[in-house]
Amino acid sequence: MITVTGLNELISDLRAAPARLESQARRNVSKTALEVKKGAQARVRAATPGASHLPHYARSIDYDLLDGGLAAEVGPNPDKIQGQFGVGVEFGSARTAPISHMLPSADEQWAKYVAGMDQAAADSL
Repeated sequence: MITVTGLNELISDLRAAPARLESQARRNVSKTALEVKKGAQARVRAATPGASHLPHYARSIDYDLLDGGLAAEVGPNPDKIQGQFGVGVEFGSARTAPISHMLPSADEQWAKYVAGMDQAAADSL
C-alpha cells in the first residue's frame, strides 16, 4: 500500500494558481503602463525644454487599463490639451522633427514586463 500525504493541499493550491496569476499579471500590466507613461513624459520634457511649442503635451500622456487590467493602452489622450498631436510628435511632420518618446519608452520597459510576467507565473505555482 502507498500512502500519499499533502495531495489535497497540492490540488487546492493548483486550483488557486490561475487567480493568483491573474492578480499578479494585473499588477505587472499596471506598473508597466505607468512606467511607459512616465518615461514618455520625461522624454518629451527633455526634448522640449523651456518655452516649448508643446507646453501641455507631456501631461496629455496617460494610460487606460483594459480587459479587466490585463492589457493597457498608453499614449497621448486626444481629449486633453495637445493630446491630438501624438502621431505628429512621435513621428514628426513635413515641418517638425520627430520626438520619439512612446516607442522608446515601451521598448525600455519590455524586458522588465516580460520578467514580471515570468515571476508572476512562477509565484502563482
